This record gives sequence, C-alpha cells and structure tokens, in this order.
Amino acid sequence: GVPLVENCRNTIAIATWAHAVLGAAPEMKSAAPAGESPFEVWVDSERDEVEKICSVVNDWIEDGVKPNDIVIVGIYDLDTGKDERGGKGPFVDLGVPDVWRVAPWSDAPHPLDVRHVTTRRFKGREAKCVLVVDHTDARPADRLRARMLFIATTRAMLRLAVVLRRSRDVVISVADDSPGIPYGDAFARRIVETFAEPRVSVFYGRA
Repeated sequence: GVPLVENCRNTIAIATWAHAVLGAAPEMKSAAPAGESPFEVWVDSERDEVEKICSVVNDWIEDGVKPNDIVIVGIYDLDTGKDERGGKGPFVDLGVPDVWRVAPWSDAPHPLDVRHVTTRRFKGREAKCVLVVDHTDARPADRLRARMLFIATTRAMLRLAVVLRRSRDVVISVADDSPGIPYGDAFARRIVETFAEPRVSVFYGRA
C-alpha cells in the first residue's frame, strides 16, 4: 500500500513522527491540531517492558483517558507473545484491579479493557491513544519492520507512545555438517523474528 496523500486521522505531531519512520513528511489538512509530542520508551528486558507499559497506561488513565480509548498494538498475538511454542504472552495479566486490564481486541469491549491487537488486524482502524510494542528501533533499516511500525503508529489519533527494546547482536555458530539445520537467509530471518532483534550474524563451519 501507499501512504495517504493527505493525512486526516492524526495530529501533526503524530503524523510527523510516523512518517519519519519511512523518511517522509506528511501532508496535513490545515485544520489538523498540533497535538502532544509522541514519545519513545526504551526498555532493557521483558520485565522492564511490562513495567513501563503499565506506567504509560496508568499515566494516561490518571490524565482522564478511558481504558477503552487505549490500544496496545504489537507484532505478536496477546496470548503467545514472542513464544512460537505457545507459551504465555508477557502482557496477558497486565492491569490494575478495578481500574484497567489488558484484553484481546473486541469491537464491544468491557469498560475496563485496554485492548491489545496485532498491527495486521488493526490496519484500517484507529484509537485515541496508541501504545506500540514489539519493536527495537524507531527507524528500522528493514523495510518490512519499518512498514509495520509506520502502520502501527498511524493508528493513533491523539496520543502515541512507542516502547523500544534495546537491541543487541545475536551471534550464532552453525557447524557446516550439522544435520537438520536450515541454512541461509530464511534461517537468519527466523532467528530475527524469534528474538525480535535487528541484527544477526550467522557463521558457518567449525570455529
């Protein structure tokens, strides 16, 4: 798809941040509000990520935002998170009793639901406040990653926060005679998706 020629959903601040992901500038309607500046939240671990997400949601709710107006947009499903083996996702039990709770996407949510949805499913929808997760770079070099981040951030109408995991290199050594090891780019890409890391060095042969 091609970005809209004229932005009609976001504030100027959100549209500018989102288009910068693609190295572009938005064309805004003259009546578009300036809006609050989007902000990045850097985290060092899954636990840190969970705590920072709770902090952002709590701040927004204390500022008068309804839980239903907040949506967490990620690459991975709520139930499984980054675990392809079907393990419990990190955001399943988030919330504050009687104040808010994370729930799967629904068009008819409970009043306390802060909904979680994948970027693909949320395409074409919008929310007043969006919290983007599952990314490691605000300006991804990978075109697919950049496009996914752009789509997620342009769902926000009034407020945007982007949680970013500090990246680290993943170095994998694969013996050239190892049986059953999938070699090449496809293997490297699976490792990237599994660990959500932007750079992977794969060395073939024995050390």
